[in-house]
Amino acid sequence: MGVLGAFILLIFTVGLVYLYSAQSSPSGKRSIKNLGNSVVINFDESDIPHIKANNQADALFALGYLHATERSWQLEMDRRIASGRLSEILGSETVNSETVNIDRFIRTLGIKCAAEQQFDKYPVVAKRLLQSYADGINASNAHLGWALPVEYFLTGSKLVIGHQQTVSLGCS
Repeated sequence: MGVLGAFILLIFTVGLVYLYSAQSSPSGKRSIKNLGNSVVINFDESDIPHIKANNQADALFALGYLHATERSWQLEMDRRIASGRLSEILGSETVNSETVNIDRFIRTLGIKCAAEQQFDKYPVVAKRLLQSYADGINASNAHLGWALPVEYFLTGSKLVIGHQQTVSLGCS
């Protein structure tokens, strides 16, 4: 019972440390690089965030930061679904697995390629605003550190920091 008790205590301690590290803190101040001016994010009584910024780029950076703080796994899944890469993390044990069929269907539709081609047609101002949003996502992901949402551990996937979230290179 001594070894088992120590093991249970260790698991409990690791669990508490993870839960404490993984909790998002909607209150307080954070100093984040890449912002032109200060941004204020207030949460109302229903915990709905309200962003106040002096320009669109900073507002979109803050929005991306909030989205990644609260919805990192959802953003990861949306990115993978839209590019037909769901099987990379959810498994493809057989060629006829459900995720492989979804990936094939999405790739056949060419959603990722169409989005990239459309992005190329956007004005420079729109591209910069989208990049501000992606920069906010990447800043939040870098802030998460090892305290990722539990879904990353369950699937064995890793958070990629520094790539463009809203666009990626190449139509493949």
